[in-house]
Amino acid sequence: MNATIYVNFFLAAKSEKGKERVCARIAKIIEKEIEYLTLKKTDISKFEIAVAFSSWEACVYNAIEFCQKIGYDWSLSGYIKFDFDAWSNHPKIVGVEAIEVAVRNPFATQEVS
Repeated sequence: MNATIYVNFFLAAKSEKGKERVCARIAKIIEKEIEYLTLKKTDISKFEIAVAFSSWEACVYNAIEFCQKIGYDWSLSGYIKFDFDAWSNHPKIVGVEAIEVAVRNPFATQEVS
């Protein structure tokens, strides 16, 4: 199963050069901490990480593990059967103020009531 982890970093840096430095640091951390199929930078501080997992449960576990490596005191929201959403105002990366991580279950179909 392939899934995409969407990561949005809210940066403290104000200058473009400062933002680029922080984002280069973020990319190195992602490359070191997670096994991915592809890593795509969609904006200065937004990344899409394509990953392969054996099940949705394994994907969620690995997303939580990744979150713990880049921040702490995470708030989880959403309906876990369909998606994983996490937010932290306590990043471990200098120059980052907050982090949002999201993964959508590619096999789930959400029924609207």
